Amino acid sequence: MLIRLGTAICLATSNSYAADFTEPLLCADGSCDEAEDSALSALQYRALKLGRVDDEWIRMDDPGVRVVGRHRQTRHQGQHLSVDFDFPGVSIQAQLANSSWASAVMSQVGADEATYVPNAFAVYVNSLLFREFNTSDWFGRPNVTVPLVWGLSPEEVHHISIVKITEGQFNMKKITPNYVSIFGFLASNGARLAEAPTLPARRLEFLGDSITAGDCNLCKPDPVNATPSWDNEDQRRAWPSLICQSLGAQCHIEAMSGYGLTIGCCKQPMSAADHMANVWFRSLGTDQALDVLATHHTPPENLWDFGQWTPDAVIVNLGTNDVMGGWRKPIGIVDTFNATYVSLVQRILNAYGASTHIVLACGPMTNKHCSAVQWVVEHSRASFEGLRISYMDQTHFLNGTYGPKCCYHPSGEAHAAMATAGAQFIGRLLGWDHLNAKV
Repeated sequence: MLIRLGTAICLATSNSYAADFTEPLLCADGSCDEAEDSALSALQYRALKLGRVDDEWIRMDDPGVRVVGRHRQTRHQGQHLSVDFDFPGVSIQAQLANSSWASAVMSQVGADEATYVPNAFAVYVNSLLFREFNTSDWFGRPNVTVPLVWGLSPEEVHHISIVKITEGQFNMKKITPNYVSIFGFLASNGARLAEAPTLPARRLEFLGDSITAGDCNLCKPDPVNATPSWDNEDQRRAWPSLICQSLGAQCHIEAMSGYGLTIGCCKQPMSAADHMANVWFRSLGTDQALDVLATHHTPPENLWDFGQWTPDAVIVNLGTNDVMGGWRKPIGIVDTFNATYVSLVQRILNAYGASTHIVLACGPMTNKHCSAVQWVVEHSRASFEGLRISYMDQTHFLNGTYGPKCCYHPSGEAHAAMATAGAQFIGRLLGWDHLNAKV
């Protein structure tokens, strides 16, 4: 849906992007007195260029917008829609017509600066990288205009993609809301979205921890001195995204560093709400319920609707943080880890049905839990009728022959090797031909 903004203009500046940009603040009610009070009040949106009072406002419920990855749609004040998301690899896609530029109005939720973790994004035009940006200076700002693209030919249709390249909340001891919202786009007068991009028919879902998120895969400043941080990871170089790229598949990735099935890494205090088996049920990983009796410790509005997207395979790599955090004591014959993992497998089966193949992976940071993971595969196969489940060995990718390790994690080179082997393994399981021999 397009709305033309006829508004008053007040000049404002922002350090969200290059300093040579100056942007007008558009206030639909003719006043700019409360410009930063609300992302939605009085349709106050920032534009990219000076002097434009007739820019097109493209809403998030426009049929030309596509979202790939878990997300939540929130209706504000009964009318304005935002798309909220926090998992790595989520992309917002559209085909822009009749415009030479476009910007997005966005915000990031954060309870306080101590728990606020920035997010990073990449913008692509026709599959080519155009720019990158992050939310490091967004705290306390309810509406931030982000220039996405400029200098385009308005006579052509351009495929625009915004990709979230970092995880929702890096390695925090307790999960707190840290998600990003996008409220819509601004573009040239007369701009519109062409028919929505066609998405691949193949679908893969990944559930995991820092290994899946790509923690430290940038190895900054170098493999020896690299330190874990939100800006030292890039999902585009992580094995899940590379596998999806190789196999030509849509990708849903639910990954959070430091969290396990039963306990967090390094003996971090970890409530039951923080277990990845609960996070898997969420649209937004960082939005959990304060009510301990809530289903999966998740607010009802944040429970993911499994009926809207069914993957061909779910690939799970969990257990490293359980090992690093210390194993729980056995309960009878089957310990807590095994029982929790079997329960997760059953829930995946119940959510998607027997047509979805489940792959449990192990490694490469430790192999101490791999025998337990293999037991879960065999026990689940014997217990659940119709279940298709396989074990994928990833233990050897940090033996030094596939690239260095960084902060004890796989480097970008090791991720690429994991992806090449993983794409071949998953492709054979699902009977898919490879689009790329290497990734």
